Amino acid sequence: MNWGCNSAAYKTLVRINKSAFADDSLVTHLNYDTYLGESLTKKVRRGVQEIFMMKSTSSYLIEVKQLDKVINNLKIGEEFIMICFGTQNQAIQFEKLILPSSGVHNRSIYILRKTDMPFLVFKEVPASQQELYGLERISEEYNIYASVTDLYQNEKVKEEVLNEAKETDLDKKVLLNVSINMEFKWKDNSKCVELRLAERTQEKGILDDINNIHPFDD
Repeated sequence: MNWGCNSAAYKTLVRINKSAFADDSLVTHLNYDTYLGESLTKKVRRGVQEIFMMKSTSSYLIEVKQLDKVINNLKIGEEFIMICFGTQNQAIQFEKLILPSSGVHNRSIYILRKTDMPFLVFKEVPASQQELYGLERISEEYNIYASVTDLYQNEKVKEEVLNEAKETDLDKKVLLNVSINMEFKWKDNSKCVELRLAERTQEKGILDDINNIHPFDD
């Protein structure tokens, strides 16, 4: 059996005053660790949905009220699973994996066979990134890495920051970094149908004629 891969590396970088890390500092950055985690989660969530989008072999824009009819037209059974982003429609009687909306499409459903679900591998962050940022692994299970870099002491990282952001007084700041590296392994020729649920105020495009939606295996 042949497999295809989609690799996705994500990192969140935040610059804050190094005085916040001094033992006697009156300056604090409360919840910066929470912000880093939430920011990385949003990037991963968006990346996962983008990968399912790219993997979709067909896509339809429908209204929520048409969902039952569309699922009936697809003629799918218990061997299928639905990956739902931003929708928890209780009328769906199939096995579901429900995830928050990522902002790619506010509400989307991806339908595929359970046996065609991708394998997710959490790989090590590249050694070059580990060395540059001084990353240390903080999660063995998911290979999540993090670091705090003093920009006064690390010229290479400071040059990289200067190339990406117009900011002064970098010598007074530290760079917080949280990174993860994932790989999705798919069976070759696996099939995935995307159903985008139209929302009047946000979703743009022409609704598909659901009578033209044929069985999944056609």
